[in-house]
Amino acid sequence: MYLTFDLRLDFEKYLNSPEPKPLFAQDALASLETISKVKKIKDFDLVRFKTDFQQFFQETGWL
Repeated sequence: MYLTFDLRLDFEKYLNSPEPKPLFAQDALASLETISKVKKIKDFDLVRFKTDFQQFFQETGWL
């Protein structure tokens, strides 16, 4: 199984940022909140996925 969705990023915000990686991590995690409000995905633990995603960003130094 896999999940796909589009994430539109504010080009100017990233262009003008000295450190865009944390911005991307924040935007990616925020997009998961939007998914949870729009649709319940059968047999998918969105809370666990978000936690794992957040841990990944922390381990890579993006958060």
